[in-house]
Amino acid sequence: MSANKSLTPNFEEDIFISYDRDDNKPLLEDYKGWIDTMHVGLARRLTHVMGEEPKIWRDIKKPGNTELREAILYKLENTAFLVFVLSPCYIKSEWCQWELKAFYERAVKKGGIKLGDKLRIFKVVKRPIDDSNPHAEPLEWSELPQELRRSLQESTGYDFYRIDSLTGKLVEFEPELGNDHKVSFLMKLCDLVDDIKGFIVECQRKTAAAPKPGEGRRAPAAPAPARGDCVYLAETTPDLGETRSAIKRELEQNGYHVLPDEGLPAGAAEFAEAVGRHLRRCVLSVNLVGADYTAIPKEENVWEFLDRQHKQAAERVIRQHELAMARGEGDPDFSRLIWMPDGLRAQGDEYQAFISYLLNSPDVYDGGEVRCGVKLEDLKTRIKEKLRWRPAAEAAPAAPRRIYLYCYKNELAAMSPIRQYLAERGYEVMLPFSGGAGFSSGHKENLRLSDAVIIYCSEDTIGYRLDEFRKNEAYRDNRPLLARGIYVSGPETERKQSFNAEDAVVMKNFGDFSPESLGPFLRRLEESAAGACAKGARV
Repeated sequence: MSANKSLTPNFEEDIFISYDRDDNKPLLEDYKGWIDTMHVGLARRLTHVMGEEPKIWRDIKKPGNTELREAILYKLENTAFLVFVLSPCYIKSEWCQWELKAFYERAVKKGGIKLGDKLRIFKVVKRPIDDSNPHAEPLEWSELPQELRRSLQESTGYDFYRIDSLTGKLVEFEPELGNDHKVSFLMKLCDLVDDIKGFIVECQRKTAAAPKPGEGRRAPAAPAPARGDCVYLAETTPDLGETRSAIKRELEQNGYHVLPDEGLPAGAAEFAEAVGRHLRRCVLSVNLVGADYTAIPKEENVWEFLDRQHKQAAERVIRQHELAMARGEGDPDFSRLIWMPDGLRAQGDEYQAFISYLLNSPDVYDGGEVRCGVKLEDLKTRIKEKLRWRPAAEAAPAAPRRIYLYCYKNELAAMSPIRQYLAERGYEVMLPFSGGAGFSSGHKENLRLSDAVIIYCSEDTIGYRLDEFRKNEAYRDNRPLLARGIYVSGPETERKQSFNAEDAVVMKNFGDFSPESLGPFLRRLEESAAGACAKGARV
């Protein structure tokens, strides 16, 4: 892999990161800054999915001098995409707004600000400007061009935070605050990377299709996604946002194109036109129906806003359902799938009537299907059946998502570098203990759900621990693991040095952690995953 050449044709750099330096100050000493963490993760994940290292640039010097300004202008003009990290600090920085405006002005002159109907600017929201109104327009009073402000407002964006539905408090994804934060951060980062990858691939395709000097005709362009490859996954209410993201991620990993792939307009007429345009490209619409209310007590100062936000989202849910019904008229190849959690109750009378209509009206069931209270995995299975899910070998194979790191409680700290390395590579890491006031074990559930297992052992009890683990494999219901590894660590002893196992990858590392020590296990895991894909199995 080489970083000497950008992945995006006709540009020197792939990505320019625009940010305010205060956002890169870690909450605790001895931790990496938030921007540093995002930059490293963005580069590594893009390398994994593209097979080549991207060229990513950000200025680390203090802003203000003329020499630096000229250098940044040159970078902005010769960079394919801008990722800007929106936050209260960013909005108050004249320098940051200057970078955003400068990229826009140069992009308009070089290649256009959009590729197709997608903006070349990616909006990463570290923290909203107004906690009581997270979706308020943060750039409304800025001096940025009106067209740019409108485009940024309508762009989907990548929210690295969530609103707690019980407390109403805003929770930022700060990786140093624990595993839950780290997982949420990585999943959102993967969504960002997937979209950037799509842009780069499209740029490469267009360049390859352009006529070479001296050629008289244009090479044929690659076809757009076929109708059978497009799924309309409707916008939903905030309480089901993560559910929608999980379904979208799995569809895209298996080669399906999920619409809408951009933010839907706010105006009623524009909204209906955009939804109708997307639906015409699809053979299936999936509507997730959530609540139109929040559980926050009415006396809380954020309740009124969040209630209004839920109600507006509910209105858009109803409208998308109506448009999907109209889309299916006279087209037997188009179908609808509606899902809602069990016991769903609405606050507003109109939305409650809509829920009753979905559950009981014969109109809904004509060409449609309502699933109430089924588990998320069961919903995914039904989507696959509706799409006549092709074997994963025909789509881009997805890496196994879950690796269970099995260890004793006194080894959790020593195993931390392994956990961090696997998480950075995009795996979902499962641990046998959760902390807090005390410890609790999820061993059996982790074993049941995992795709691969690493047994970590720093003591002279390897054989006993392996026998103990094998007894519990019955909880997997005879489903084979894609890979089983035994990581032997701690002080080197004769027993550890001579240990071997026929049914597992044995990794011995008696010094500081080295990523190379995991190489044999990860290669076995990828080979097994590829074999499962070839047989059409889910990995």
